[in-house]
Amino acid sequence: MPQKPANRFPLRPQARGTHRGKFTSKLASIQVILTVTLTSIAVLVTVIVSFALYNKFAKTAEENASLNMQQIIEQVNYNLGLYVNGMRNIYEKAEQQIGQNGSIDSLMLQESLSTLLESREDLVSIAVFTPEGRLVLDIPSAPMRRNTQMEEQSWFNAPKKTRAISFSQPHVQNLFKKRYVWVVSMSKMISYTDHGTSKRGILLVDFNFRTIDELSKQVKLGKRGYAYILDSLGNIVYHPQQQLIYAGLKYENVEPVLEYAYRSYLDESMGEKRFITVRTPNAARMRRL
Repeated sequence: MPQKPANRFPLRPQARGTHRGKFTSKLASIQVILTVTLTSIAVLVTVIVSFALYNKFAKTAEENASLNMQQIIEQVNYNLGLYVNGMRNIYEKAEQQIGQNGSIDSLMLQESLSTLLESREDLVSIAVFTPEGRLVLDIPSAPMRRNTQMEEQSWFNAPKKTRAISFSQPHVQNLFKKRYVWVVSMSKMISYTDHGTSKRGILLVDFNFRTIDELSKQVKLGKRGYAYILDSLGNIVYHPQQQLIYAGLKYENVEPVLEYAYRSYLDESMGEKRFITVRTPNAARMRRL
């Protein structure tokens, strides 16, 4: 019986093991690649979703903070508007009494202005000066100090530039002896009668600054927030760091504020992000920030 020829190239067990090892190695490499790829995609998706959520939450928190700040400013703005409106009414009442009286030095006028002065605790004094700075009327009566340098005081110069009532920065009124009160001065050029002759003069009405200070201190805007008040010319009427402002150690970028009566915006001019809210009381030429 014929025999089968012997296989000249038999498949050795070692060769079969080598091919199986290579296949297993390739499979493992593919699994590693898939694992790394899927993990990278998962991490990337997680980062993107986290970033989107962070932005959403940050924006929501910023909007809530902005809304809360605006509500606080609106309330204080309303209170300030009422107070300033009362100041304006007192000023106009004094102007009316002076204008309707026959003579600036009449006893009846002095009595009516004294009654007006006693009607409010925050009303400090009422006075009339000529455009040259001579005192014509003062309630209550008190001797003037020498070297008052009125030509350098804002309340004295502002009425020569505008017909509207001007509000001064808070200052110690040093016109009269033994009367040194921290006040806000209102002034305007008015007409009065002096022994039958119509003349022009500056009506000065001083209000104690304490009330405005107390209204402004009611504002609590987090740890670093604060409110301050400007007049229509950009002068700072109130600031919680007033002394630093006067000393030139603190600066407020008021130029953008003067362009708007009602606005909220992000300011970065001081090297840091600050959210600014501007509100203007209807009765006053002031801006609350």
